[in-house]
Amino acid sequence: MSVIAIIIEGAGVSASTLVKLHRVLGVPLLQLKSAVLAHEPVLELEIFDGGYQERAKLIRSVCAVLNTEKVNTSYYEIPSGQQYAGDSQLSLWKIDSNLVGGILSAADDEVERQLNS
Repeated sequence: MSVIAIIIEGAGVSASTLVKLHRVLGVPLLQLKSAVLAHEPVLELEIFDGGYQERAKLIRSVCAVLNTEKVNTSYYEIPSGQQYAGDSQLSLWKIDSNLVGGILSAADDEVERQLNS
């Protein structure tokens, strides 16, 4: 099990980007802005904790907004049971958006394989 955490680096994110993230995530704009300013995840989500398709779609949607808007972003794959906040091992878990896509693609293949067997 893995938790994907997505953090927006710096405070220079535009209002339109925050609005787009608000629409995707369904969280208040003030909460998003506070997360950015505090260097906290805008999304921290266990991938395989039930409802994989919805979770994968949400992660992909957030990544798409951030990539389209060219936002400086950090991604982490954190072991299950761990959290982004206050963890001293974050540098070990840092990944990039391509690896997030690869993780989701591999999981898609595995879900498909299990459904067809």
